[in-house]
Amino acid sequence: MKDEMHALIQNQTWQLISLPIDKKPIGCHWVFTITIHPDDTLDRLKTWLVVKRYIQTYGVNYDDTFSPVAKTPFVHVLISLAA
Repeated sequence: MKDEMHALIQNQTWQLISLPIDKKPIGCHWVFTITIHPDDTLDRLKTWLVVKRYIQTYGVNYDDTFSPVAKTPFVHVLISLAA
């Protein structure tokens, strides 16, 4: 978690602002994942700090949403089907 927090601060992912009086803060939580190589050895430990999305309201707490990113195997299949 320390490495992830350091990376978020270094990349200037967000900026602190004052919370408006009529608003409540939205919480966050950590997501942990262990990535393993095919030979069952540890690849790396991944950590994400994510907002509790179920508390948010569209147009009030956020305006844009993330689009999922296409993974490489999907792109390969799509290109092979097109060919």
